[in-house]
Amino acid sequence: MPDGDLADQLTAAAQRLASTAPAGVVHGRDVAREVGRDPADPALHDAFAEIARRGELTLGGTWEADKSLPPAIGFPRMN
Repeated sequence: MPDGDLADQLTAAAQRLASTAPAGVVHGRDVAREVGRDPADPALHDAFAEIARRGELTLGGTWEADKSLPPAIGFPRMN
């Protein structure tokens, strides 16, 4: 079960970091460090999966298949 509070913290941190990143994209490990978490913490993967489910951010790469952190996190795409 994903931790909703952690997902909220990661979302806010990713939005802050992406808003100042040159390409508007950040790596999951940088977001994890921004909230004071070890990037190896398995709870992070579940929280990012919750963020993806909510559609709050765009999460790129193959992170879901190998249980890693998303390598490309940015704002949701406009369709």
